[in-house]
Amino acid sequence: MAHKFRTLREYEAQKILCDVQRGEAGRGGFGKVIVGKHEYAGFVAVKYFPVNGGEPEQRAIQKVVHREYDMLLRSRHENIADVFGLTKWRGAMGIVMKYYEAGNLLVLLLSDYIPLGLSLVLRLAYETANGVAYIHNCGIDKRLIHGDMKPENILLTTGLNVKIADFGCAKLASFTGSTTNQNTVPQEAQGMTLHYATPEKFQGAEPKKEQDVFSCAIIFYVMLRRILPYPSDQIFWEMIRNMTRPNCDAIQEMKNGCSDNDKAIVELIERMMTQCWEQNPAHRPNMLDVRDEFQQHLAKQDPAVISQQVTDAVKEMEIRHPAAEHNPTVPLHRLNPTTGEFYSESIQPPQVHLRENPSQFQNPLQNIQPTPVQPQQNPQVHLQQQEESTLPKSASSHSNITASKTVEKGVFESIQQHQPRENPLEHSQHQGKFVVVGGTGHDGSDEVCIKYDVTTKQHQHLPKVNKPRCGSTSVKVGDKIYVFGGDGVAAMKSCEMLILASNGRWEMMDEMLETRCYAASAVIGDNIYVAGGANNANLSSGEVYNVNRNERRRIHDMIKKRSSHGMCSIGNSLYCVGGEGLDDKSGEHLDVRSGKWNLIPPMNHEATYGLSCVALNGKIYVTGGRSSLSSSSHHECYDPTAQRWRSLEALKTGRAFHGACVMNGKIYVAGGISSGGRILSSVEVYDPTEDFWTHLFDLDKPVEFHTVVTL
Repeated sequence: MAHKFRTLREYEAQKILCDVQRGEAGRGGFGKVIVGKHEYAGFVAVKYFPVNGGEPEQRAIQKVVHREYDMLLRSRHENIADVFGLTKWRGAMGIVMKYYEAGNLLVLLLSDYIPLGLSLVLRLAYETANGVAYIHNCGIDKRLIHGDMKPENILLTTGLNVKIADFGCAKLASFTGSTTNQNTVPQEAQGMTLHYATPEKFQGAEPKKEQDVFSCAIIFYVMLRRILPYPSDQIFWEMIRNMTRPNCDAIQEMKNGCSDNDKAIVELIERMMTQCWEQNPAHRPNMLDVRDEFQQHLAKQDPAVISQQVTDAVKEMEIRHPAAEHNPTVPLHRLNPTTGEFYSESIQPPQVHLRENPSQFQNPLQNIQPTPVQPQQNPQVHLQQQEESTLPKSASSHSNITASKTVEKGVFESIQQHQPRENPLEHSQHQGKFVVVGGTGHDGSDEVCIKYDVTTKQHQHLPKVNKPRCGSTSVKVGDKIYVFGGDGVAAMKSCEMLILASNGRWEMMDEMLETRCYAASAVIGDNIYVAGGANNANLSSGEVYNVNRNERRRIHDMIKKRSSHGMCSIGNSLYCVGGEGLDDKSGEHLDVRSGKWNLIPPMNHEATYGLSCVALNGKIYVTGGRSSLSSSSHHECYDPTAQRWRSLEALKTGRAFHGACVMNGKIYVAGGISSGGRILSSVEVYDPTEDFWTHLFDLDKPVEFHTVVTL
């Protein structure tokens, strides 16, 4: 499952607290790792490194970080570690990542007391190949490489799923001089760990994908043997000179006495390993082919067996949440990046101005001051300042999916007080207007809510949403706008609504039944349907919220898992089209009375995700979207009666991850991202009677991953 475009945020080091007693959590060929806690992101891992020189050097490194991380950050993948953004303080820069409690792959493989079944080993090999294959094929020019593949850079979730980290670090190491394990490696090979480096690297070869392939071969060897590949550096150099590889005699012995299934797994991994460590780089396979080989055999494994092997391994690992071991009290900016020690309270570290270009590095959290919530205080005042993870939970069980969910005490009663009756005069003053909710732009501001008048081309800032709403989904019912989920720092369950009154404000609501971002929503009557999205993996699940009864319940799963897809309603039917990670251009239809999803004919164009989908005059209009990271200008229409797609006039500007709405018989699209990665501010309008697009005006600022709602 690959994921959507976001932008690197910058986190203030003062707002990341560390445990001075715990100190360094790890190190590798590039930088050191410390665990910290951010007021909104929760526990994070900060990979930090000293920066030699002053502000010019920091800017140069910053450019490298953006170039190497931005593409993978923009397209999150199930086997790539989540990167939240950057942090800087005096003499240092850090990469803020999600904290993975199960540690790294090397610790697991070398801990011989932890049982590892071969079906699980096969899954680890597949997910490693899957992540590297994605890195190699990410972007239009497919130029990315990892540069330092090794088990230490493969992190693990609590379910022992692979998350590859530290991509691009080889290039960063050459900028920072922070390589900690060079072992007399030539300058060209610095930044790459010695025992996983390719022979040609020591002859001055430029970084290429084939070098990642070779490194994966050594990782596969460690997976099978559960020992380090070389007993010493001396033996490593001898093998490099003699063009030999680690001893595989023990692998042959593994095949004796094991089941046919396990023997087939060992033979497969061994075959992929020997192909990947070919001396001639041209003879090494493409990682897509390696991934596919593993995937074919993994599909034959019994999921129950893999699940039990995961359980057996995790039982011995003693995985603990960081809250049980860390007492974060000292801000990160007090850390000396060279010594790894913290300044004392009496020594004030020099202040560093973080933003050379404020429009590029605006911190979305800088103006939010957390306030402790007292049990009896008005929740409207405080909910916007709480961490997503600390929102009060519903008293009802999520396992009872047909039961009404209970809103936190006091919240729903307070919301009810602000539900004015539909006012015809108030409705008329909103005609010809739409609202842009959330999203992210050059300034990273994903809490904005702006109303636009398509007639006067004027805009008005409405109250900000309480949570960052990048990749959320929203609808309007009556005089209220509802927004669901999103990807603030991580995927969210939370929902909120805005009452369109003169003094309206966003009110936190009860949570969804499932965490999801990049989902889609549509309205039928007083029911809001939310389907698909992603939470580490793409989802097929859906739920419905009744705005009058404040009830939530599950709906039948879609046939396909979809995120960044389109969804709209016609009569009593929902239509979902496109989505990230699909191998086709499919869509599907749900009659909410029968509760059954059925496939509809596939779309014409290739841009299958990040598209917009609206209903107009009984037809479905799909616009723009993304395919192979290229934004499309394609526009087509589906007639449910004829069950046929028809291509229409293309957009003036190709775009993906934009917003769309219908007003006065016309379709409006706003913002998004272009094929070249430029965030757009333009608004286009489509007249179906003329089959013609017109550029209308520009938004207040460029924005992507937002939602657009007609007033």
